[in-house]
Amino acid sequence: MDKASAVSFSYAKAAGLLSKAFIKDKRQLLFEAQSLTDLWTLLFKEAVPLVPETLLARQLEEKAFDEFYTQYLFFINQYDKPPLILVDKIKRYEVENLKEIIGALCAGEKELPHLLDLKDFSKIDL
Repeated sequence: MDKASAVSFSYAKAAGLLSKAFIKDKRQLLFEAQSLTDLWTLLFKEAVPLVPETLLARQLEEKAFDEFYTQYLFFINQYDKPPLILVDKIKRYEVENLKEIIGALCAGEKELPHLLDLKDFSKIDL
């Protein structure tokens, strides 16, 4: 869609997401969570993974970031030609993916580490 329509659509979607955010009165819900399991249940609509709390903390962080990033890509994809400043933010994560891959190779790991899926914005063929 053209730039004006994409900006309007993105603004409306962002306003909708902001209405669901944990700000103002809803922030108290975050502070009432007594465990990571409670926090997972509050934030996500899926079952809590059956892992120890220390691993759950990492999964919670990764899932929250993946959801944010998915929404970010959704907004960028509304443009026929996204603004360069928005695309440049994505390129930072391609460097992070490379660091993860190199670190895994240096450690002799056989599995690919958790990487952020950059969709069409990736220059590396994983």
